[in-house]
Amino acid sequence: MDRSYIYQFDEHLEYMNITHEWCAPGVDPQIDNILNLPTNTFPWIMNKLEKMEEVYIPVVSQLPHEAQSERDILQAQSIQSVLMVPMVINNKLTGFLGFDSITRQRSWTADSILLFKMVGDILSNAIMRKQMESDLHLSEARNLALIGAIPDLILHVRNDGYVIEFKANSAEMLVVPPDKVVGTWLADILDESANSQARLCIEQALLTGQVQSMEYSLKMGDSTRIFEARFNRIGGEEVIAIIRDVSEQVRLEQMKSDFINRATHELRTPIATMLLMTNLMDGETSPEELNEYWTVLKSELARERMLVENLLSAGRLESDRCQFNFRQMDVQGLLEQSIQHLQPAAKEKEIDLAVDLMPDHPDIQCLVEADEVSMIQVFVNLIGNAIKFTPSGGKVHVRLQVTDSGYKVSIIDTGIGIPSEDLPMLFHRFFRGTNAIENEIQGTGIGLFIVRSILDKHGGKIQVTSELGKGSQFDVWLPAEKE
Repeated sequence: MDRSYIYQFDEHLEYMNITHEWCAPGVDPQIDNILNLPTNTFPWIMNKLEKMEEVYIPVVSQLPHEAQSERDILQAQSIQSVLMVPMVINNKLTGFLGFDSITRQRSWTADSILLFKMVGDILSNAIMRKQMESDLHLSEARNLALIGAIPDLILHVRNDGYVIEFKANSAEMLVVPPDKVVGTWLADILDESANSQARLCIEQALLTGQVQSMEYSLKMGDSTRIFEARFNRIGGEEVIAIIRDVSEQVRLEQMKSDFINRATHELRTPIATMLLMTNLMDGETSPEELNEYWTVLKSELARERMLVENLLSAGRLESDRCQFNFRQMDVQGLLEQSIQHLQPAAKEKEIDLAVDLMPDHPDIQCLVEADEVSMIQVFVNLIGNAIKFTPSGGKVHVRLQVTDSGYKVSIIDTGIGIPSEDLPMLFHRFFRGTNAIENEIQGTGIGLFIVRSILDKHGGKIQVTSELGKGSQFDVWLPAEKE
């Protein structure tokens, strides 16, 4: 023959392309000329191929009338004789192997045609193996990319606890150097209790085929970390263990649970006091007693309202549903309203509430774009905390200063201070300082979360410095109104 080639079809047998070609000397190749050729151009040939029959045309010019389309195309390429044998993979037609005779007419014997069909089968199997290898490499690449994207520790473990392979993005998660993990045992990595749990999970995963999970803790440096491990059978007597550090998640869940308990208690206490005051007021009371009960009742109502507002504000801020009405505000006026609201609490604890709102510059207006209600909530929270965490007879100083870019409000107290290890978590939702809990000081742990969230929306920022037993200073920066 003068030319041999392989055509391969698309998945729906709508188009075909030459993928391989051999040409005798002097015969023009066609591999670059035939791209995405519609199969409906060759209806007579496709009908035979789809029936898994060979197409044998010893004389192209003698093709029947129903094959006129094929005759015209073949003659345009000077093809005088042609043989095509179907290529089948998994009982599906995927292409054909073709042989052209151009320089003369040619006939092939039945044995030759049988041989070419065998060659077609061999090539089909080769293409199938190549495709399977390509799919396997692609699958492996995808799996490796997927595993690489998982930030967790992955261990490939035998049923006896022997570590075959591992992958970890951070050696910090391991208690032995990474290069010493493979070829060791789970007992070398985990303590006795965790190892026993892991071996039981492996046994159950292999027995049931279902994912088994466990939590365990490890002492790592100065802290204890909590891990979650999930074991999944992968065939034979081996499992894959995916291990996550859930220390932060567990801590947040505990903080959330503590917050719910605190909030419930904080909400119930004022209600109980208010009910008591109303019961006392229903009885026989002197004017002095009635006035005292009214004072307590109003104080508890104000406290309850603040608790509810804080809870609602935290929810709205967290879900980004908080609506702000920004307008020109004077920081001095906002602070004066906040301080007026807290004067009774300071007086009750005999706290010296010193206020320095730039008395030497009475003509200066500290103007900002702010939501009045939200900013008062910020200052009430901060000044209220300073009063709450300062023992009776102490001092709270509120100071306003002008900076290059805006204004700085400082709230300084002589209170119990904040442990240094608590400072990084201070503005997180639900968090309460350890010494606040130890001293049984009331609070829900969302006030400072609200403060930081509101300041973020106003383009402001907050910073805290504190010394245990000596007091704290909260500094708030607000940008000046743009002209």
